[in-house]
Amino acid sequence: MIIDTRTKKNMESSLSDYLGIKINDLCQYINYALCKSRMYDTCYNMDIFDEEIARFYSELKLSGTIDEIYVYHLTRRLNSSIDDLSSDNLKSLLLDESAISSFLRKHEVSFKLSEDHPLLFYKGKEVKLTNTMETNVRYLRSRLGYNSTEKDYCFNGFAFRDLLLKNSYASELYYGPEFIVRLSDFLNDTYIAKDYFDNSSYFCLTYIMKFEDIVFDSNELFNYNEKIKYFVMQMFNRLSEYTRGSRHLDDFQNPIIRLSDTASVSANNFVDKEEINRDMLVTY
Repeated sequence: MIIDTRTKKNMESSLSDYLGIKINDLCQYINYALCKSRMYDTCYNMDIFDEEIARFYSELKLSGTIDEIYVYHLTRRLNSSIDDLSSDNLKSLLLDESAISSFLRKHEVSFKLSEDHPLLFYKGKEVKLTNTMETNVRYLRSRLGYNSTEKDYCFNGFAFRDLLLKNSYASELYYGPEFIVRLSDFLNDTYIAKDYFDNSSYFCLTYIMKFEDIVFDSNELFNYNEKIKYFVMQMFNRLSEYTRGSRHLDDFQNPIIRLSDTASVSANNFVDKEEINRDMLVTY
C-alpha cells in the first residue's frame, strides 16, 4: 500500500487506514501526545511527543504493509526537455547525450569520464578542481565524484507535498538547478545561469517509488522496517504542526528522499507534473 502525502486531509485519511483506526481517533491521539509533551504556552518537547507516538504505534495492529511511497521532485527543466517525464542522475546527465549536456556545450562546457568520475572542461581546457576550502570547489568536487567518499550524483525529492512550496530549497531552486548556478559562478560566466533560467520552466514532478529502493537522506542505514517507522513518525510530526496551529507553518522538517548514485527514475514511475511560478512560493 501507499500513504497519500499530497495534502493534510489525504495524509490523515491514508494514515488512519494504514493504522486501522478512525480519523477522529488519530487526531485525538495526536492531541493527547501533544498534551503530554507540552511545556508552556506553545512550546513542546517533541522528544516526549515522539516517545508517546512510538508507544502508540507499537500497540496497533497494522492493516497492510507500506511498499510504495510518493516522491516529490523539484526541478527547473530546459524547455526542450519538459516532455521528458523521467529523471536521470547527474553523472548520466553530464556524460550522456541530454538536454543539459547539449545546453552546456553551447557555453563551451563539457565533461569527460576519468577515474570513474566526470572531469570538467571549459573552452577546450580541463579545469582543475584542486581540493580547497572554497565553497564552489568543494561543492563541485562532491557533485562530480572527485572524493570517493562524497559522491553525490543522486536523484532526490521530498516525502511530503502539503507545504513543499514553503521550503527554502523550493525558493532557491526557482532560479535554476544548484549545479548550474554554482558552475556558472565558479567559471565566472554568469550568462550560463541566466541563459538556463530564460529557457527553462520550474516543476514539481510526483513519482511513485518502491519503498525498498529509497533512502532517507539523514538516516541512510535504516533497514526496511526502520524506514517505515521513521516515515510514519515524521507524518505524525507533520500533522502535529497543524494541530498546534503554528503561526507560520513551514516545511523545515520535510524528509529528503534519494536514490543510489547510479539510479535513474523511469517515466513509468511518473504520476503528476505541476508547473510552479514565483507567486506560488512562500518565504518568510
